[in-house]
Parts: sequence; structure tokens; C-alpha cells
Amino acid sequence: MHYKRFQAVLLAAALTFTSLFAGVSPTMAGRTIVAHAAEAEPKIEEDYESGSYAAKGRGAARLEVISDDAHAGEHSLKVTGRTSTWNGVIWSVSAFAGRKIKISAWVKSQEPEVKLTAEHDGKYPGIATVKTGMDEWTHIEGEFEVTSTMSNPGVYLEAPNGNGDIYVDDFQIVSLGEIKEPPALGKEIVKGGDMEEGLENNWKAAGEATIAASKEASSKGETSALVSGRTTADSGIAQDLTGYLKKGSFYGFSADVKGKDAASAGKTYQIVLSTGGETLTDVVVGSAKLDADGFTKITGEYTIPKEADLTNAILKICSEEDLGDFYVDEVSVAEQVGLSADGIAKKIGNSNPLSDGFYGADPFAMAYDGRVYVYMTNDSQQFESEAKDANGFANKDNGYGNIATIKVISSDDMVNWTDHGEIPVAGKNAAMNPDGIAKWAGNSWAPAAAHKTIDGKEKFFLYFADNGSGIGVLEADSPVGPFREPDVPTGSRLVAPGTKNAQGVTWLFDPAVFVDDDGTGYLYYGGGVPNGQSDHPNTARVLKLKDNMVEADGDAVAIDAPGLFEDSGIHKYGDKYYYSYCSNFDQKSSDVQSMTGSGNICCMVSDNPMGPFTFSQQIFVNQSAFFGVGGNNHHCVFNFNDKWYLTYHAQTLGKAVGKANGYRSTHIDELEYNEDGSIKKVTGTYEGVGQLKNFDPYQRIEAETIAWQSGIKVAKCEVAGGEADTENRKLTNVKKNSWVSIASADFGKKGTKEFKASIASETGSQIEIHLDSVDSDPVATLTVEPTGSNDTFKEMSWEVGGIKGVHHVFLVFKGDSSSSLEMDYYSFTEKLDKESLKADLNTAVGSARGMLDKLKDTEKETLQKAIEAAEEAAEKEEVTVDELSEAVNAIEAAVDTAKKEVEANEIAEKNDTKAALEAEITATDAMLEKLTDADKTSLQSAIDTAKKVAEKENATLDELKAAAEALSTAKAAAQKVIDAANNSKEDTKPQPKPQSQVQTPTTTVDLKAYVGKTFTDKAGFTYKITECSAAKKTVALTKVSKQLKSIKVPDTAAYENMTFAVTEIGKGAFKNQKKATKAVIGKNVTAIGASAFSGCKQLGKVTIKSADIVSIGKKAFSKVKKNITFKVPKKNKKAYDGLLKKAKTKNYKVK
Repeated sequence: MHYKRFQAVLLAAALTFTSLFAGVSPTMAGRTIVAHAAEAEPKIEEDYESGSYAAKGRGAARLEVISDDAHAGEHSLKVTGRTSTWNGVIWSVSAFAGRKIKISAWVKSQEPEVKLTAEHDGKYPGIATVKTGMDEWTHIEGEFEVTSTMSNPGVYLEAPNGNGDIYVDDFQIVSLGEIKEPPALGKEIVKGGDMEEGLENNWKAAGEATIAASKEASSKGETSALVSGRTTADSGIAQDLTGYLKKGSFYGFSADVKGKDAASAGKTYQIVLSTGGETLTDVVVGSAKLDADGFTKITGEYTIPKEADLTNAILKICSEEDLGDFYVDEVSVAEQVGLSADGIAKKIGNSNPLSDGFYGADPFAMAYDGRVYVYMTNDSQQFESEAKDANGFANKDNGYGNIATIKVISSDDMVNWTDHGEIPVAGKNAAMNPDGIAKWAGNSWAPAAAHKTIDGKEKFFLYFADNGSGIGVLEADSPVGPFREPDVPTGSRLVAPGTKNAQGVTWLFDPAVFVDDDGTGYLYYGGGVPNGQSDHPNTARVLKLKDNMVEADGDAVAIDAPGLFEDSGIHKYGDKYYYSYCSNFDQKSSDVQSMTGSGNICCMVSDNPMGPFTFSQQIFVNQSAFFGVGGNNHHCVFNFNDKWYLTYHAQTLGKAVGKANGYRSTHIDELEYNEDGSIKKVTGTYEGVGQLKNFDPYQRIEAETIAWQSGIKVAKCEVAGGEADTENRKLTNVKKNSWVSIASADFGKKGTKEFKASIASETGSQIEIHLDSVDSDPVATLTVEPTGSNDTFKEMSWEVGGIKGVHHVFLVFKGDSSSSLEMDYYSFTEKLDKESLKADLNTAVGSARGMLDKLKDTEKETLQKAIEAAEEAAEKEEVTVDELSEAVNAIEAAVDTAKKEVEANEIAEKNDTKAALEAEITATDAMLEKLTDADKTSLQSAIDTAKKVAEKENATLDELKAAAEALSTAKAAAQKVIDAANNSKEDTKPQPKPQSQVQTPTTTVDLKAYVGKTFTDKAGFTYKITECSAAKKTVALTKVSKQLKSIKVPDTAAYENMTFAVTEIGKGAFKNQKKATKAVIGKNVTAIGASAFSGCKQLGKVTIKSADIVSIGKKAFSKVKKNITFKVPKKNKKAYDGLLKKAKTKNYKVK
């Protein structure tokens, strides 16, 4: 599993332990430091009477021996000059490696508490805390295990509540004896395996045998162990490994064995591991037949079963049948990375949890640019900060107090997730998070994220909770950072305790953010249960945000969520706003209990994002119902690729490894709605969401993109790359038998040619490629040559051919036990040949030609050029594979662009048809009053049918056209009835026909004949009819006859009792409108012609209501007011910005 290890930065005054304790002599007056030796345990004693000490200042703290106050004697140590709570006094305990120690001191302080804390490897487990004051001395003591694998371990005293002085006297560290500890991965477990220091302290005879150190033979060095006097084959030499092995871990075993007599040659000798309680179970973990000459190396590998009884664990070397004497040398047992045929918690084929390589909780999902990004509380940071027991489990449950970073991963298919690492958010405790951005915040919990186009640029916002004491916000230019403090007066502190927007909120945490269709942002937060108010805590809030998304816009509004506990959520479905939350565990009334239950996700609904909200339902019960392990519930409802999902956390990884301890992992399952807008209850599963699309193996694959894994760790990569160059990641310290995979990679029909990877490896290694199962036979075995160091990356390539179709891909890392590597990225290369490329080219050209007829004339040029270039490449006699490949890529890209344009045109046509239908309905409605009741029936039926189709959310273009045609037919028939009635009333004297009775062209009139005609409305706008049919009537606005101060392009224009949608602003239509200061472009416009608004020198604001513009002509907005602002629909900001740039627009902003 990957857990990031944070390194403390102790400011300029801090030194590394290497220099910190350099030159300190073993003994000084007033204290004693006894070096680690067989005859004496190490010890540190300091009474400060001589003025000498081994302690050092931590951070900015300064130390001085004073004589005006002491617990005993006349002197004590004063710790002063502290500028942060973690500043204090520290002692190295490296001399105590492999021992349990007891630390004791007398302290007093200007602060109310003094804390004793350990430090090693960027971790800071607490040992003891006492209440203090300046009136009297207080005794503080505690115990700590200093393992042999710790780097620069130390213990220190700090004052966690402030920067006041600390006084210390009679400080002491004593050893309580050696500890039994499972060594770190790859570290040796066997003691004295080389036999050079004799046998008596480490080795014992097993069964009927005698053992002795011997210099008669050795495989290395001068000494081996001689085993003699055996009366049974299972007698031999043994070592007690009790306490040093871990359940579920994978170990490598080896021993060098030589028969004393030639008769032992060819006989089987073995390494046996015996485990159990009163009765031991023997497992032969390795065996070999002895060579006639020299030592034979016996090797083996074994995974300790998770259900194993390790009350006793004995290693033994003996024979299978032979009773001869033998020599043993170089015995070794070390933990390896285990080759598991499945993941730890995320089993192959499942999608949940999203990753079992780390702990991550309180998920919030943000969809952007075809990917979903999931931000999480970094539970792994807390896990790493805690002391562990012999099995690697945290000694304490998750307390969250050391979490100062936010974890982020992303995917475009919901199975293969890219690890983007940790965002360094909270920076109050520099030792815990030296790169923390928000210096006021001690923690970063429960993130929320949003993106929004501001001033023409996409911005990303990360909201977080500082424990339960405030809501912060950071901003960035990419979803993964780097993030920064907002440049506003409040900085990153959005909702601070004690402010108006925090009043009445018990727990100021758990933010959720929502950006509405109009671009307005809203923040939801809060939680907690005031005494006696469990039914209606009233501690949730909603706060409108300013346009910059980092400042409050007005006062927060309370949300009365029944049975609220915590965990605000918000989303919009249709025109309704859904506020969701976790219910508390202490409801009093049966009514609220039956509504919300305990620890469940509940939902409320409103017509307004600011409320009021009305309780609706439970949507997700506590996770314990699905996974057998519960806890608090935290969720986010989100939409990705037009489907709805629920992300939540559960303690499934902790359960899988054997002990949950409150450490959580993120899941995603589908969420569905009923027809009435209510939500179907979500079921939590391990299966999760099915893969949304196949994976492209021919792209650059970040090595930290993972479907399933075993034994993999991820770390920051100093080489630029990834989604953001400064945030690149890599697989790190990759060991033998670990593996990583991607799901459903589509290699196509041509198949692969080679495999490439960027790797750094000092030792060199080996990689196997397996398909569909980690247990399958490898399709390729790749030798990784050394690159010089694990920091020196080189792109390597190997010929790997013949992989075709769709497969899961597993990279299994081999080599020997000493091998390791770092991997930045990898990819496969597709096999290409001229014949297949030419076939691809012909297929693409055929698709392109089929597209031409669907494009507008103005859109055809690019595709036509691509077709011509492709045909030229296909006909070239000496064409190369690279040229053909380039031509295929170019034509396929052009076809993809054309498809998007066709889709945009179809959407525009659909919107135009719908607008025309709605206008026709309005016009036809007015005819009803001219008909008798008997004559109204057929027309009313056609109107009702047309209205249903127009109001249908997903009505197809064919449905809209059919409704329009039916309405037009009914309208024409009704007009005949009206005309007949009018004719019967006419006198014989001809009368001029009133303007109101001008007939609508009937179906006998050729509507297409109107195309190309022009007309001018009352506003002086001249239009040209571009389409005229029963289903679709459109015009282009071509010119205006007078100077305007305000330009408003209407949605529709009327002519001869017909309504036309205004879909185009013609070339130069408003050119040189020098008085115009603002313009509004109607909702039906899809194209703006060249120079349409050129020369409108005072034009400073343009509001575009249309969401369907696909083209803006060259210099459409040239020579307008500097810094002109375009206000556009939210979803079109990026696209319209691109169109404006393409049109050579200068000095503008898109809002």
C-alpha cells in the first residue's frame, strides 16, 4: 500500500539528527549516556547542574541552563524563543534502536499543557500530555518502542497550545529491554545467520542433535554451524522467530548446506517453518539435493496464511531422510512483496473500493473535461503518523488530527484511476505539512471542489474543513494543482469561527459546493448536535458565493435538516435542488427516527438553492448494512457523462487487511431517479460501476494509473510530466512479485509492435506482461537494464508483438529480492504496415465524404483539404509507413471534428425546429377564437399534440418535424374554414380585406418559394429568409436602417403571418453602429457573420443568449471598445472563447 511520508521541515534553526548530535561525548558531568553494548543498556540522564546536556532546540527554540528555578538541585533547562507550537526541545534516541524506552521529565510552562512526542521518518506519534503551569513542577513520563528500521528517531517536548516558554529538569531515558519486531520489507529476520559470532545467543539444537561453531567449512567468511549426532532426520539446527513474522506476508528463505561426508551427496535437505500454539504445524518452505562438492543453496518462498497461529514460530534446517552430519551457513529469512492473484480489497473485476493502495475518506467528485476527479480526506496520512503493532496495524483508531493534505485521483472510465497524489493544504503545523498552503489551518478534512470560467479562464476551487473550526478555499489552474491562496482580503479563510456565518454552527466543517446553471456558486457546510436538539439541530448552512468563488456574497441561511449529524451534499436534477446529509445517532422522537434513521444519507428538496428545503427520503443507509463495518457516513451525488452516481466511504480496505481502526476507503455506485424525481435507494457494493469505455493502451499511460494492484507504492516524481508538470507521480521502490494493472485495454485488430516505459533502476530488474489474469502465462518477459540510480529515468523499449483485442493487462515485477525500480509512464506501440494503413485511409476517406453533405458550406473546407491530402498519400508510390500513419491520424481527426460540427448543426436544427413549433403553436392558438366549437376539435387536438412534443425534454428532431407538419396541416384546414366563413359574409361590393385576415400560406403554396426573399420589420431590421418549410422557418438578419444605442437581435421575426427563427447575423449587419454601447443576441442565433459588429466603437457589453452558436466570422467584433465583455451561457464559455479567438477578437473577457 502507498502511504506518503511527510518529512518535517524544522525551519532554519533546525538541524538533521546527523549533525544534531555530532561530537557529543558518551559521558559528561551531570548526566550519563552509555553507548549500546552487550554489557550495558543505553541511558540518557540530564540534571543540568553542570550546564551540559545532549538536548537540542527544535525549530526556532533556544535552550539555556538557568539557576533561578529547578525541580531538584539549583539548575534547570529553559526552552525559549518558540515561534510555533511544535518548537521545543529534542533528544536523539538512535542509540536505543530495537528497544522499548521509558522517558521521564519534570516540566513547567507558561502554557496549559506540555506534550511528549516521538519523531521518526516524518511521523510524530504522541506519547504523553500533562497539564502545566508556572506555579509548580509536573511529572511527565511515557513509553515508546524504537524499532531498528526507524530513521533518525527522537523524542521531544512541545507545548501544543501556544508559544510560551517550557522548563525541563531531571530528564531521563532508560531502556526497558529489547523488543521483538517484524523487520521492514526486505530486512533480515534471522539473527547471526552468517555464524561468525558463534551460535549460543541465536541458535539451538532441534531434536536429537548437537550443534557447534566450526571453522572446518564455510560458504562465506570463516565460520559455519556443524550439526552432528542426529538420530532422526528431522533433527537439526533451529532459531526462534516468534514475534518476527506477520500473517498474510510473503517471505523468502535461504540457507547454504554441505554434507560432512560424501554419503550425503544427492540427499534432500530442507528448510522447515513450524508455527502454532501447543501443537506446531511444519511447512517445508524450501528443499534441495546436496551437491557432491561445496555448499548447496536451498531457497524457498512462503506466504504466512492470514489464519495462521503465530504463538510460536520456529525456523529449522534438517534433512528429509539422511542422518549424516552437515554444515549450515548464510541462513536468511526476509519479507518480500507478495504475489497475490488478487487485490487486497479491490478484487480483480470489481470497481470498489476505487483503490486499495491507500486510505481516503469523505469523497467529493467533480466532473471536468471528460474525467471525474475524486478529492478525499487523506486518512493514510493519519495512519502513517500512528505507532504500529507487530502486524502493522495502528495502535489507535483513526483520530484525524494529523491529516493536513487532500488526496486526489481521477478516471475517465470509473475503473482505471490515476493517482495525482496529495495536495498540501493545511500549513499551521510545518512539521506535519511543511508545504501547507493555508498557514492558519491545522487540518484539511472533507474536501469539495468546483470549476468555473472567470475572465475567460477556467479556474478550479478546493474547499476544505480545518478540523471543525472553519472552512477554507484554495484555487488553481488545473484540477490537480498546484493550488494557491486566493488573492482576496480574506485569503483562503472563507468561513472563520466567531464570524456571522459561523454563528449557531456546532461543527464548522464538511463543505459542499455547487455552481448553478447561471454561474452562481453556493457553499453548504456545518453539522453537530447541540444538547437537546437532536431532532432538529439546525446547524447546517448555505452561503451564496461571489463570482470569484472565494468570498461570501451576503449572509448564510440555516437549513433545518431533521436529525442532522454532518456531511452536507448538494446537486440539481431537472429544476429541483437536492440537499443531502448524514443523520445523527441520537434522535429522540420516533417521527424523526423513522424519517432519517441513524447514520444514513437523507435528502431534502427545494425550488431554490438557498432553500427552504423539504424533507424527502433516505437515499443510502449506513455502510454497515452492505459491508459489515459501519461508522460515520459521508457522500457526494454527481453526474458524469449524463449518468448519476453516489460516492461514499466505507472501512472495506481496513476490514480486508484485518483491522479497520476507522480508516476509510472510497466507493462509487450508480444512482437512479424515479419518474417523480425521487431517488431510488442506492445499494453499496464491491462490484461498483462497470467500466464506461475501453482503455487506450497506445497513449502515454501514467504508471500510477491503476485498476488493480498488489504491493504497489506511489510517490512524487521529480521528472516533469503527468496532468500538471509540477504534480507528476511514479511507482516507487517496486519490488519482486508486486504487480499493477489496467482494465479492458483495446489493442485493436492490428495488435502491438513494442512496449515502452520510462524507468529508473540502480539494480536493474525484470517485468512480465500478463493478459487477463495475473496467473496467466506471460506474453513477454522484459529485462530492465540498470540506469545508474533510482533517480535516473530512461525510456526503454522492447519488442512485444501480437497482442490484439480487448484485455486486462498486468505488469508483474520480477528480478531478484534485491531488485527495485521506479516507473514514470509506459505505453504500447501499435503494429503498422502499408496495406492496413491504406485500408484505414480508404475507410476514413469514405467516412469523410459521407460527412460533407451534412456540413454547411462554410464548414466543408477543412474536411475537403484533409480528404485531398489523404488521397494524395494513398496514391504516392514511395509512401512510407510514417507518412501513411500521419495521413490516417489527420483524416480521422478531421472526421471527428466534422462529426462534432454535424452534431452541433443537428442540435441547432432541433432547437430551431422546436422554436418554430412553439411560435407556430402560439400563432395557431389565436385561430381558435375564429372557429365554432364544432370546427375547433381537430385544430385543438393538433395544438395539444404539438404542445406535448414541444414540452418533451428529449423530443427527437423527427418527432418535432412530424408535430410541426401535423400542426401546419390542421392550421391550413382551419384557415380554409375561416376563409369560407368570411367569404359568405362579404357583400357583392368588393371590400378591402382587413390586415388581420391576411391568409397564412396553405399547403397548396410552395413554402420553399419564400427562401431568398427579404423583408424589413418595424425596428428597421432587414431579414433574408434562409429556410421555409412546415417544420422549419429561419431568417438571417442582414442589415439595420438606423443608428442604435442598444442592439437587440430578436429570437423571431414575423412575415406574412409566419414566424421565423432568427438564426444568423449576416456579414456586416451592424457594422459601424457607432452609438451602440451594448448588444443582446437572441437565443436562436447559430452563426455570426464576418465584420457583423465591426466599427461599433462604443460597444462594451454583449449578452449572448444562444447556446448553439457554431461559428463567428472573421473580425466580427473588430474595432469595438477595449476590454469588451461577452456574457454567455455557462456551458458555452470555453467554446465561445475559442470562437472569439478564431475570429481575431482582441482585448475581451468572457463571463
